[in-house]
Amino acid sequence: MIQAIKQQLTHSPIERAPLPEDHSKLSAVFLLLRNTPEPEILFVQRAQTLRHHPGEIGFPGGKVDALDRHLLDTAHREVEEEIGIAANRIEAIAQLRKQRTRYGLWVTPFVGIIEPEVDFAPDQSEIDHVFSVSVNHFFNVDHRRYKHVTYRHIPLKFPGYTYQNHHIWGLTHRVLVDFLNEGLNAKLTPRPSSIRWPWQK
Repeated sequence: MIQAIKQQLTHSPIERAPLPEDHSKLSAVFLLLRNTPEPEILFVQRAQTLRHHPGEIGFPGGKVDALDRHLLDTAHREVEEEIGIAANRIEAIAQLRKQRTRYGLWVTPFVGIIEPEVDFAPDQSEIDHVFSVSVNHFFNVDHRRYKHVTYRHIPLKFPGYTYQNHHIWGLTHRVLVDFLNEGLNAKLTPRPSSIRWPWQK
């Protein structure tokens, strides 16, 4: 399946364009695939002590640093800082379309492959734990659930997936669906949330 994914993603090449002078609103994440007979997608649960998005599920990544040459550098650096995987242990294969957060941050997702024997060393100040989920899990419609949250005293719902006691939603869900459609031809139709941010109107 990994070879089929790589072939499918050849139309999503990685760009290594120099970063603009003002990169304060740019960040990058890595969607990492474990190269097993039934590939698995790596997720992290953010530490409960973090100021932003405590305890939420995401992909390793973060904001651009002044020493980064391009966004792939950012993704590699953040993966090593957060979960201890060096850049030479990742085969970067694709770059998905960028996504915008509700805070106006632009997130560029990269897709990479790691071998099953690669170990994780989560930075406990940022990451509570690392887990992986079979790609086939996301083709089961029973695992598609809405996440109910309250924002400024308003009850809202957002599309997502469940896995054990985890809920995958928000930007992570959008990146995941994009990967499933682009890399596995899942033909998933994005489900609406109960709110649209200003740039989505």
